Amino acid sequence: MSQRNGKKRQIAFDEDRIRSALSSSWSPQTAIQWRPDNPALGQCNVTALLVNELFGGRILKTRHLESVHYYNEIDGQRYDFTSSQFTSWIEYDDELPTRAEIERGVTRDEMNTLRNAFRTFYSWQMMKGPRQDDEELRSDSRTRLIEAPREAVFAAFSNPEQLARWWGPEGFSSRFEEFDLRAGGYWRFTMQGPDGTDYPNESRFLEVDENRRVVVEHFSGHHFILTITLTPTGRSTQIGWRQVFDSAEHYEQIAEFISRANEQNLDRLQAMVEGRG
Repeated sequence: MSQRNGKKRQIAFDEDRIRSALSSSWSPQTAIQWRPDNPALGQCNVTALLVNELFGGRILKTRHLESVHYYNEIDGQRYDFTSSQFTSWIEYDDELPTRAEIERGVTRDEMNTLRNAFRTFYSWQMMKGPRQDDEELRSDSRTRLIEAPREAVFAAFSNPEQLARWWGPEGFSSRFEEFDLRAGGYWRFTMQGPDGTDYPNESRFLEVDENRRVVVEHFSGHHFILTITLTPTGRSTQIGWRQVFDSAEHYEQIAEFISRANEQNLDRLQAMVEGRG
């Protein structure tokens, strides 16, 4: 098993489908730490090795929670396909490990099992055609008309002080540690529930088009892509809100909570922008 860097990829690269196929491929046979409620647990070594084998780039490492965590870099972009195993955000060191470090604890059987399962699930997904064909089965979509110009609505998202006032379901509050609103920038914060429980969150901005569109990739706990669009309608603004998860199976498990939480989130945004909250 050798680390590929700058060589031709064996198969086409599709990040969302890779994440979904990996989630379906992980098992106790690919890492003994696997749990049904946390399938990425313990999978970082074998996953980083497989992704490097199939898609090239480099394997990097960082210290996290008193252990070493491995992930990938492809075409200069960091890809951490197993970050969902953690409930705390990761401060990436982007150090280069030795090959012996990466392979430590990974057996040939585990590597072969993950390789064979991944090829099966990834090939099946690629055969399904455009991803939008199944997005309706794994996403929560809604719209909301707010009586305010879109500049004011965008400010409620782009201004951290305003955003902290409405972000999250009813009864939750947020404390921001990092908010870098630009493509590639990170957003790290702690959301506190009504019972005082803290929920660390880490996201990355994929697109930021001022007053028009923001796309966020969320890593902590549940991986999803959130797209927020702002469309002027007279003196009001139509908000589009689309949250896409990796698989229909994953989404079905949390759909009721997500629907309620997103509606409450928009309620809080609307009340603040319209001067009622």
